[in-house]
Amino acid sequence: MATARFTGSHTTVEKLEVLSSYLNFFTKALKSKKFKLIYIDAFAGTGDYHLDLGDAGLFAGFGGDQGLVTRPGSARLALAVDPPFDELVFVDMSQSSVAALSEIREATPDRKIDIRRGDANAEVQRLCSEIAWHSRSGAYVGSRAVLFLDPFALSVEWKTLLAIGATQAIDLWYLFPTNAIGRLLARDAAAIKDGWEQKLNTILGGNWWRDELYAVRPGQRDLFDQATPEVVERTARLEQIEQSFITRLEPHFGFIAPKPRRLSNNNLQRFSLMFAVANRSEPAIALAKRVAGHILQNGRR
Repeated sequence: MATARFTGSHTTVEKLEVLSSYLNFFTKALKSKKFKLIYIDAFAGTGDYHLDLGDAGLFAGFGGDQGLVTRPGSARLALAVDPPFDELVFVDMSQSSVAALSEIREATPDRKIDIRRGDANAEVQRLCSEIAWHSRSGAYVGSRAVLFLDPFALSVEWKTLLAIGATQAIDLWYLFPTNAIGRLLARDAAAIKDGWEQKLNTILGGNWWRDELYAVRPGQRDLFDQATPEVVERTARLEQIEQSFITRLEPHFGFIAPKPRRLSNNNLQRFSLMFAVANRSEPAIALAKRVAGHILQNGRR
């Protein structure tokens, strides 16, 4: 079976620990509410991942001959939740990942697992529109879901996030690629290529970032009394980019955690693990806010 390989063990373990804690809380809290409980993994991978033993930390010493240790990824962690989800949806573009996920499904015939090969944005948007979130179906009074977005680089589109928020039924964990966004937002605005600008607009929901994250630095006179041109430069740090994105997203969700879990590697922030609740009801927001806030701060509930 193909297995994803990561060397940044601390970041990988940390995000999965947070996710696993919330999944276990979610099914316990809602199992008696007669909702159909769904887990959606938009970048599911193979279900497992490898860590190099040198980076495995807590898991060092349990690898095989290749010097790697195999650990359960997000898909397997979701399958292990007790009480279980009523349905699990795994999405991935890779044929080898889909094949590995299919083996997991065959090994757990008692579980309802939907595997979809395709673009994560298209599949998530389709799921958001096709699932009867607020309609009675059989024994269920509606559906509620946890959606995990752990994208490959800059893959998640703004319109996908809007579709999630519009369901008013999904709890979202989004591994926002803070560092990669920061690289595209070059210090000098003139260095931002057309392709980069289009990508930024697609991910961030427009070109608001030009006015909010950049400022004009007036030209000066050099030693020869020659005027230098003004420069439009980025004044925002990674933390400000992260918070500006959250502020833009807030109107489309019932609640977004104001302080995401910042995941770093080699003392450099790589990602911001964001949590958002699409549900607008005050009791649902209050409960998710309390539990997710604790998990984001401490890693475990």
